[in-house]
Amino acid sequence: MLGCHAGAGRRGRPAAAAGLIVQRELTATVIEEVAGEPGGLPLMSHALLETWRRHHGKALTLTDYEAAGGIHGAVAHTAETLYTDLAAVERLRLRELLLRLVTPGEAGAQDTRRPVRRAELVTADPHDPGPVLLERLAAARLITLDDDTADLAHEALLTAWPRLRDWVEEDRERLRVHRRLTEAATAWNDHARDPGTLYRGLQLAIARQHLTQHLDTLTPTERTFLQAGTAAHHSARRRRRLRTLILSVVATLALVAASLAWQQNTVSSKRQREAYARQLIGTAESLRQSDPRLAMQLSLAAWRLADLPETRGALLTASRQPQQDTFTDPDLAPATLRWLTTDGRSLISAGASGITRWDLDSHRAISIAPGLGKRLPDTALGMGDARRLPILNRPAFDSDVTLWDMVTGHYEPSPLDTASQGVEVSRSGEHVIVYQADGSRYRVRVWGLATRQKILQVSTPRKKSGLHQGESVRGVAVTRTQGREGIEFDAPDATISANGKVMALCVPDAPLQLWSLRNGHKITASWAPTLSAKQCREERLFLDPDGQRLLLAEDGQVRQWHLPDGKEAPALAAPDVYEVGFSQDGSYLATASLDELLVWRPSQTEEPLFRYPLGGELAADLKIDLAAGRVRYLAGMLHSAISSTLTTVRTLRLSAVFDSDWTNEFANSATFSPDGHRLAIAYYDRVELRDGTTGQRLPSPPPLPCPAATPGTFGCLAIAAFRRDGRVLAYSEASPLSPSRAWLWDLDRRRVSGTSPPLEVEKGLAFIGNSLLIGGRITNGDDTSPSSKTTVWDPADNRFSATVPLISGRLAIDPTERLLVTSQGHIADVTKGVPIRRESSIGLAGALAFSPDGRLLAAGTGSGQTTLWDGNVRRYLGTLTSTTSAADVSALAFSPDARVLAVGMANGAVQLWDTETRQPMGAPIITPGSRIFAMSLRDDVLYVAAGYIPYQRYDLTPAAATTTICQRAGGGLTPEYWAAYFPAYPYQSTCDRDSR
Repeated sequence: MLGCHAGAGRRGRPAAAAGLIVQRELTATVIEEVAGEPGGLPLMSHALLETWRRHHGKALTLTDYEAAGGIHGAVAHTAETLYTDLAAVERLRLRELLLRLVTPGEAGAQDTRRPVRRAELVTADPHDPGPVLLERLAAARLITLDDDTADLAHEALLTAWPRLRDWVEEDRERLRVHRRLTEAATAWNDHARDPGTLYRGLQLAIARQHLTQHLDTLTPTERTFLQAGTAAHHSARRRRRLRTLILSVVATLALVAASLAWQQNTVSSKRQREAYARQLIGTAESLRQSDPRLAMQLSLAAWRLADLPETRGALLTASRQPQQDTFTDPDLAPATLRWLTTDGRSLISAGASGITRWDLDSHRAISIAPGLGKRLPDTALGMGDARRLPILNRPAFDSDVTLWDMVTGHYEPSPLDTASQGVEVSRSGEHVIVYQADGSRYRVRVWGLATRQKILQVSTPRKKSGLHQGESVRGVAVTRTQGREGIEFDAPDATISANGKVMALCVPDAPLQLWSLRNGHKITASWAPTLSAKQCREERLFLDPDGQRLLLAEDGQVRQWHLPDGKEAPALAAPDVYEVGFSQDGSYLATASLDELLVWRPSQTEEPLFRYPLGGELAADLKIDLAAGRVRYLAGMLHSAISSTLTTVRTLRLSAVFDSDWTNEFANSATFSPDGHRLAIAYYDRVELRDGTTGQRLPSPPPLPCPAATPGTFGCLAIAAFRRDGRVLAYSEASPLSPSRAWLWDLDRRRVSGTSPPLEVEKGLAFIGNSLLIGGRITNGDDTSPSSKTTVWDPADNRFSATVPLISGRLAIDPTERLLVTSQGHIADVTKGVPIRRESSIGLAGALAFSPDGRLLAAGTGSGQTTLWDGNVRRYLGTLTSTTSAADVSALAFSPDARVLAVGMANGAVQLWDTETRQPMGAPIITPGSRIFAMSLRDDVLYVAAGYIPYQRYDLTPAAATTTICQRAGGGLTPEYWAAYFPAYPYQSTCDRDSR
């Protein structure tokens, strides 16, 4: 065969001499592949030897040649076979030997062979497998050996064998440093080990950095050379220390002289530190999405550098930020498929060159299997814990469906089915759904991927409406449907519950169908909605993991049905949802829309537990991990329909959401005692008492004697208020059906201590001394009618002692118990019992609060705004406007010194404000309990009472924030990162663990 270059007349002579026949196609293929190939003749010789080893009979065929891998594959196959036959220790030694024979390219140049002396490749260790490995490499014709040198047999081995190519790429910089060290050590040895030729300075530092951990790869001469340079470096440093000691006396005198100048510069230095700390806050904020851990560490370091209101706010924000981690798949090839495992703890990256399972906590590859190669474009997107991937062989309209085992890298060519309308993997990864257009019918078949058994076949009418062009279907949905491109517009679409029991089938312009995968029977669903072709194509149907709840994402909401009875549950108030993910037990779900990611309890539909703005990103494959308290999703470009743009996994930590003391009963109001030590939660027909510090339940007053509810009414609406000393609670009902009473509950004696006479419907309660103010109006009046009034009840005489006309609404009393302000904007002097007119009005308020010292009044309005007034409500001081939330203000609380104001909102957010600077103290605290009804702020701790969670506690101290950040980020800034971000300041530990 070597004669093939000389012409057709001499083709195959050596083979003929051996009694063999050479197939003409083989000759032509070899000539074509060898032409222009560097090192072509040795490669051809190697390939033909492997072809001869695989021939059968007297002919060398193209099939034998292709089985050997061709020009490049033969060399790679030989090398890989030799490698896999070795023990673990031998494999490591083989890597060292081969890398010794490579010179890595510089500045983009190609890697080249490096002939070396055999003495450089062997050691004095009698158990060194190196000599044997050299002989085996030579026997495999991968290297050449003579008496003194060794060299790679083929330059192409550097590119043809992927493993060697990867080794070189992984160690490229170290190899370059090593080659330079080899040359320097040789020159040093040749010059009688002249100390002047030793490495110093930057050269020594680079060599130690790259080679200290790899001393076993150095020859004795190289190792001695590096050790000699290190010893010379230490000796020089000792001499410098001696000179430093001598100069220290002089420096001390200079220091005394400079101390005065230092004192003068202290103020300037402090301001510089503060300015730089503020600058780092902005840097941390910009990194919060792309590198959450570093953002937390920088926020902590900025506070350590300068303790300012801004840095403290940034510290609290970092400790509460939901962003926990970001991981981007290193394989960024356009066709690579990615999805999260069922538990959300691993990312599967299926590419042409490899299928990698990444651990998302450690960012390490757990396993690597052979890639899909040229079959990747025809492979359907995997889901969940899929082991096999379906592949569509597309030469014809009806394509064979074959499988690829991702664990073994084995292709299973035996067709599982045929499909003309695509295939998709179920969300659990256990089933594949095959869609086939067959005459006037569509066939939907479900197969078990593990068993290759057909589980279900369903037939639906076919309208022959033509191929779907995709112009009206949201690109978001297409990211989940690789394997179903170019399907007909009216083709059905199916989804299967994670437990593999129920399939929901979306048939365009027909009622939804439910099927049991256990018995193959159709589940009766007379209640089922009729869905459009667009809804089917966009996969708007979702089943919870146990198949007992069906969700349909519509434009303005997500509807829910219980299965199998079809009873419709309240819809989730989530518009434009394109993706839904569940916790594995189905107790929580997450929705992704164009604007935000929301976390819900399926039974609590008015408000989500958690909101997270997506900032223009697409969020797909949502996973809720309750045990770890987090949500993960694949992030990509929002307006792209290409699944390969989903390259990044984002992790949100939501432990407070999942670990909260959730109750299924929604409160209608709550109030803390003035000192914050007691908490009253008002439900519809009762008031529950708790310890305001610990949240423990306390003996509570009897339920209210509520009238029976009628259509359109709720029967009762309890309200409550504490006396200023916190030892007596007043409670009543606001019922539109009949006059009401007020009761007093003695917290010390645990009994009712007083009951008022009947009076008109109340809207608010407040104590002045031992007397109770009751705000109310007649049933058919309005808040400004002559019948609107606030009544004073004297419990000692059990009589109404005074009435303040034209005053109604929820009530707030200043600490001096002189001034009354209501949610209707009314003001009254309670000592005189008369309304007060002001030129400026606070207007309608959803929440009111006086500061403990009476200097300030805060009035919360709609759209997240809070106005500040002086304590006499004469002078308007300013407006605090939330930049992150437009929800109504529902609760307010001052700190004891009035320097901090907590603003609670109807969406569960709490924003802390510095009342002196009128600036927010970090980002809002996101609480999971829906609407906030009451708060207490004391001892740097925020206590919150919300609709579904009556007691929550948030430690606002820098110590608590530091502990949280250090735990979540795995420690503080390393010295290297400190030097990069704080180059002008000496390193200081930011976490206690670092100090230890």
